[in-house]
Amino acid sequence: MFGRQKQKIRWEKTEKLVLPNVFLRFCDQCQTEQIFVSAEQATYLSKLTSRQIFCLVEEGTIHFFETEEGFLFICEKSLKKLSQQDLILEN
Repeated sequence: MFGRQKQKIRWEKTEKLVLPNVFLRFCDQCQTEQIFVSAEQATYLSKLTSRQIFCLVEEGTIHFFETEEGFLFICEKSLKKLSQQDLILEN
């Protein structure tokens, strides 16, 4: 007689975020070299809407620069600080 053996299969999924159009440049407000991401990438990273991102830019809450073509790039460090402040306020 043959015995049956049960095998457990473990399936893991990892995600890799590829950030094209990332700039490494000097941030005037941070006074250091920082990573700048596109507005679309900022919405993904922060879980905010595009409208919220643009409002924060207009308020001066997050740091940014615009290319000659008019594309907006956000300072990742200022975006992270905002996320940390929100977490503190929620708790």
